[in-house]
Amino acid sequence: MSQYQVRGWLAWHHHMVMVMFAMHFILSEKMLLKDSLPMLSAYDLRQILLNIYAKKGITEQEIMEQIHKRHGQRRIQKSRKDST
Repeated sequence: MSQYQVRGWLAWHHHMVMVMFAMHFILSEKMLLKDSLPMLSAYDLRQILLNIYAKKGITEQEIMEQIHKRHGQRRIQKSRKDST
């Protein structure tokens, strides 16, 4: 945020409120899905929303397969990092 420039307080407050809404949404989704997707990240949520709303012809099942694949890769990386 060091280079973030606004022309007035209203714009800055509007931006901060939008950031807070986004963070609240991400946190609430992570809490809602913590049992079924414990490694859910903001990037995962972004990918889900992009694929759903862009209507790229990808099914919900395919989205979930991609997320589970990424989570598997994260687990492998974490276990490698923990073993060193």
